Amino acid sequence: MNQLSRLITSFIGNQSILSKLIASLLLIVTPLYVFNFIVTNIGAENNRKEIEQALRNSLQSYNNIMDSEFLRIQQMLRNSALDIAIAHVELDAANLTHMEKSMFFGEVGPYLSRIQYSSRFIKDTTALLPLLDTTQSTIAGLRKFDSGLFEALRLPSKPIIRQDDQLFINAPFVTTSDRKDSMFILAVQISEPTVAAYLSKIMNFNRSGAVLFDSDGTWSVESGHDEPATTEIRGLLSAKQLEPHASSTAGPQIMTHKIQGEPYLIVYEPAANTNMMLAAFAPEDEIYGSLSIYKTFFYSLSILTILVIILFSFGLYRIIHKPLKTLMQAFRKVEIGQMRFTLKHRNDDEFGYLYRRFNNMTETLDNMVNVVYEQRLLSQRSELKRLQSQINPHFLYNSFFVLQRLIHSGKRDTAIQFAGYLGRYFQYITRDASDEIALMEDSLHAQAYVDIQSVCFDEHVSVSYESVPDAIKRFMVPRMIIQPLIENSFEHAFQKQLQQGLLRVSFAYDDEFVVVNIDDNGNQLADEQLEQMTARLEQGTHQMEESTGMINVHRRIRLKFGETSGLRLSRSELGGLRIQILMERKEVVPDAQAPHR
Repeated sequence: MNQLSRLITSFIGNQSILSKLIASLLLIVTPLYVFNFIVTNIGAENNRKEIEQALRNSLQSYNNIMDSEFLRIQQMLRNSALDIAIAHVELDAANLTHMEKSMFFGEVGPYLSRIQYSSRFIKDTTALLPLLDTTQSTIAGLRKFDSGLFEALRLPSKPIIRQDDQLFINAPFVTTSDRKDSMFILAVQISEPTVAAYLSKIMNFNRSGAVLFDSDGTWSVESGHDEPATTEIRGLLSAKQLEPHASSTAGPQIMTHKIQGEPYLIVYEPAANTNMMLAAFAPEDEIYGSLSIYKTFFYSLSILTILVIILFSFGLYRIIHKPLKTLMQAFRKVEIGQMRFTLKHRNDDEFGYLYRRFNNMTETLDNMVNVVYEQRLLSQRSELKRLQSQINPHFLYNSFFVLQRLIHSGKRDTAIQFAGYLGRYFQYITRDASDEIALMEDSLHAQAYVDIQSVCFDEHVSVSYESVPDAIKRFMVPRMIIQPLIENSFEHAFQKQLQQGLLRVSFAYDDEFVVVNIDDNGNQLADEQLEQMTARLEQGTHQMEESTGMINVHRRIRLKFGETSGLRLSRSELGGLRIQILMERKEVVPDAQAPHR
């Protein structure tokens, strides 16, 4: 657990400042976003419940009114039938006169009218009088006795009966049990359009509907125009009404059912006093359409939140990350030595201050580097001058003694030739035009020295001196790096050697180094001496005491070309000493006094 915490902390700590700021913003926004999501869902759910409860209350109210109205009509029919029965008992169809019939019909008429106009759901009120072979109604008046209707309404089997596509509420009354014609029936015809119009007010939606039907499915009154939906809902609720404990549920119920792939919300409730069920329905999209404002608000807020995060992140990038990135890139340039540039910032804020301080710092560092470099360059040049001054008078004295000997011995031509060698040699070493020359020029100087020594040694030394390859003739080197090494061979290898001396000077190069090889066949060099010379050569580069010869050249090569360059000592193939001058081929700062060639 602790290791996991350390890994998480390390991962977060290694992220950029911009990432951390954006992550902090997300940590702040996410709880607010979740809170808004919860509040929106709670609000939508509460509104959904309120809508469903309003639909329940509306359906229950309409159902109670319809149930009470039909029950009241049935009671009025029964009460009126009882009053009419008193006059009906006294009738004797065989002896009735026209006047008596008219008087009876006149007594029945007010009862029918009172029932007729007691409810807006009644289309017509009818009295079926088999004894008088007459059917009396409020709308149609007196007409021939309707035996078919009489047979359909004679039994009080149901509160509402459908006959000939009409709905009736009946109240049969028997005055004498042994005579069929002693029965008369009071009935009202229900106005289905009025009931349908009344039901249509339960739900005020474009595609809503309502249906009132009995449990047997023998009749129904529909308010909607979606007949397939009404038929399917009626069949669904009829089956549901037959389920066990279906009638024990109190209050209107709500269910969702898909009709032709579209979800419908159905509110239904059985009537308390009649064998009816009232149901209202509408597509869920229309009922809960007002709740879409919550989704719209939530999605709008989500989009706004995303835009705010994007804009905030872009602002952080412009205000913080981009200036920091510029500053980091500037530090990388300084790390590789690039300091001659300036950072610019438009605003006078914290980054403006940092940029100005950074510019001042790089300017100061650049000045300091230039001062240090110039001091180092002057120091190196002074060192080169000091080392070079040690070489110039090295064998001046012996050369004049050799010239004197030649003149004294009468070798006039050799003396003249020798004087020419000395002139070229001393002209070269006394010319102080530059500290660096081309390798070709230094090689010519070394050849002049070899010519002088050949005269001095009276041809006891054979010299093989190769020409400088064209590719490295103009390679710039410190003055007098070859001659002192050749001089070393003449002094230490050939001066005390009785056999013929051999000296070979050669040149080589590749992409990295230019090499000058100086080999001799001196037979007095032991391996221990070679190791000591190598050790003194390395020690001499760290000391400033007076030194000449190889240490001189080695130090100058190192000052010019770096630590990978210098002299390398080894056993020569000729048997004596091999000295290699290694000079790295790289860009170096040119000498300010070097001429352009």
